Amino acid sequence: MADAADPGREAAALATMQLLLALRQAGIRDQALLRTIETVPRQPFLPHLSAAAASSDIVAPLACGQMTTRPALVGRMLEALQVGGGHGVLEIGTGSGWPTAVVARRAATVVTLDRWRGLTQAAKALFATLGLGNIETRTADGFKGDQRGGKFDRIIAYGAVPTLPDCWGEQLLPGGRLVVAIGAPGARQAVTLVTKTRDGIGREMLFEARLPMLVEGVSERL
Repeated sequence: MADAADPGREAAALATMQLLLALRQAGIRDQALLRTIETVPRQPFLPHLSAAAASSDIVAPLACGQMTTRPALVGRMLEALQVGGGHGVLEIGTGSGWPTAVVARRAATVVTLDRWRGLTQAAKALFATLGLGNIETRTADGFKGDQRGGKFDRIIAYGAVPTLPDCWGEQLLPGGRLVVAIGAPGARQAVTLVTKTRDGIGREMLFEARLPMLVEGVSERL
């Protein structure tokens, strides 16, 4: 006699299907990215929510008084980032760790930074549980980028900046891509694709969004 279906697993699978539908409705067409997202359920990164709530296209509360980025916005930004298997990625704003895990399934290595130690510690423990050994998680000032001198094929920031920090451009390798929202607090910002060639830096405004402003420094609170 066949084993009875696991209701929890069925609910998680349905929630993932609903999330993928929301991403497609948001205009995401990168099938490889969608397949990767399908393999990374969001609920383990938001254990205080049900599978259905965690997989809804909404922001969700985190520790330290922070909020997640909407999954559809994450998807649109990652689609523009175009992460491939050989890439080294710098992520600014670890948050729940879910976008980090999606990127880690596509990239060679990921360095992820967040100013909140509580978020980086929780994410690091979950990455280890999931066997994601290609992620380096640090509590650091994202405005300063990788202070260990790394260079990256891809850089993404889940927060807005008034102007592009010079060090981010310096840490982007030739042929690299950087996606960030640029604009003022409280207003709709321009999600911008920054590309780097040996001749210089190029910028392309992709779409408008409203993200919280990145804050300089490392929080003294946990």
